[in-house]
Amino acid sequence: MLTKLASQIDNELLQKLAFYRQIFPIDADSREYLLKLCRYEFNKKMGLLAQEEIKSPPDFLLNYNCIIFVSLSLKGHSLSCIAESGNNLVEACVASTRRILALVNHEVIKKHKSEVYFEVTLLFDKVKVEVSKFDQNFIRGLHAVSIEAADAHAIFRNAVVVNLNLTNEELIEKLIRKAQLTSDCISNSAVSFYLYKTIEFREDTLSPESPLALFDFFRCSKVLLQSEITQKKLKTAIFMAQQCLQRLINADGEMAYEIDLFNAEKQYTNTRSATIRKLGALWALLDSAKKNKYLIDSFLIKQAKAKLYQQLDEKDIGLLSFVIFVESFFEESKLLDIFSSKLANILLNIDFRNVALKQWFDYIVGFYALMVCFEKRGDPRFISIAEQVFPFCEKLLLEDNEAVLYLCAWLSRYAFSLYKYTNKDLYADFVVQLNTKIVNFQIIESPDVLLTSSGAFDMDSHSRVTAVYIESLAQGFHAASALQKWQQAEQFAITIFKALRPLCSNQLSEDICFYTEHLGAFKDSLVTSITRIDTIQHALSSMSDSLDILQLNLI
Repeated sequence: MLTKLASQIDNELLQKLAFYRQIFPIDADSREYLLKLCRYEFNKKMGLLAQEEIKSPPDFLLNYNCIIFVSLSLKGHSLSCIAESGNNLVEACVASTRRILALVNHEVIKKHKSEVYFEVTLLFDKVKVEVSKFDQNFIRGLHAVSIEAADAHAIFRNAVVVNLNLTNEELIEKLIRKAQLTSDCISNSAVSFYLYKTIEFREDTLSPESPLALFDFFRCSKVLLQSEITQKKLKTAIFMAQQCLQRLINADGEMAYEIDLFNAEKQYTNTRSATIRKLGALWALLDSAKKNKYLIDSFLIKQAKAKLYQQLDEKDIGLLSFVIFVESFFEESKLLDIFSSKLANILLNIDFRNVALKQWFDYIVGFYALMVCFEKRGDPRFISIAEQVFPFCEKLLLEDNEAVLYLCAWLSRYAFSLYKYTNKDLYADFVVQLNTKIVNFQIIESPDVLLTSSGAFDMDSHSRVTAVYIESLAQGFHAASALQKWQQAEQFAITIFKALRPLCSNQLSEDICFYTEHLGAFKDSLVTSITRIDTIQHALSSMSDSLDILQLNLI
């Protein structure tokens, strides 16, 4: 079943890609020629080869023209990016490359010549856009933007908003300053804003193994086909994510919190939320290792535990819960007994009738932690306390509040655990109802320019959102199967399968990763170079939860 579905999705993706390229039909040979042309000019300027004639260009490059940006980059950092004009794409590419080479530091380039690469961005289909409708029309990472007045002009290629992590408002402000205009120019009818569609490709991603060069849509995001989501692919992705999380732990146990694709340095912070997310990463490591029989570095885990437990507030439900998750993997843990008792006593004395929605995260996590404690210690008090809050969860679901969906993974884990240990169908039914709502959030039919979002749950393909929904859907699959609701179980499995494609597209593999330390991480979204430790954690957990469900050995 999944093999046939994968073939159908692949056909849809490739048809959309072909349609998109009909708008500006530059084929693989033409892209490769432009990159070779850039490299030829580079080698000639650096004196790295004898001057030899380059082959004749494809006709397309001589007959088409558009704005063409050429960028020279080192390890993800753009050394220079320039757009020059010409009578055709060949002339514009040569002019841009030569101007770049006249500006950059030749000594630096020669020293790192094996690590520099060229990137080409083509801007076409120019469309005027009103500032008031900019947010509705501007697609981050895809659109370039320009401002034009009688005596001023400025343009930003599509990567600027991503690489600088700008809001749309900040992008417009910088564009106005670049054009040397004042901020009040927005209300001037003589000043116009334009959007351009883009195709972008670079030397280290266009290869014989990837003739379609499915990197055209978003920066540093490989577009996977559905048929590539196999058991082997997921196991490799899981292993890479595990290795990445372990590399984020240094020798004394301190865990990095955030990394940037374009920066080798890791960011550290010890806020409450950061500590919870680091504990979650340890839990994901231990859980995925147990499920998939992978080895992890026990010394690193021990060091990280010791460092994180120093920040434990024993009255904090969230922190207590995540410590319990971690401790549940260690037999005869005295801390598990101590903290489970503390958590039970805290939760037992809460009046849930007046709890604000924003407080529910800690409480639902806490009740799932009690279920984990019951599994390990068998204390019936934990079940009794966890059952008391269930009517309030039902009320949350009935209110149809979209914010509740962000609790879905924890709600599903908690409720399905109650079903497993009480055998009461109402708990499993709750999980099925919740995940039936989630299915409706999945993006299936999307415009061709957003084909990378197909299967995700938002247009920017946020990894955390997609991963959290997959985690919940996995519980939904088990609940539906337990109730013999086979149609829903199949629906959840198919939704998971489709969602894994955009999720895995966000993982940093060798062909799109500039720093080995970051290999295996998951970008927060298609249009950012930043990732947090919990993004990797949720991606790892969701993939681990998916392996058995999808029976990917059939693909």
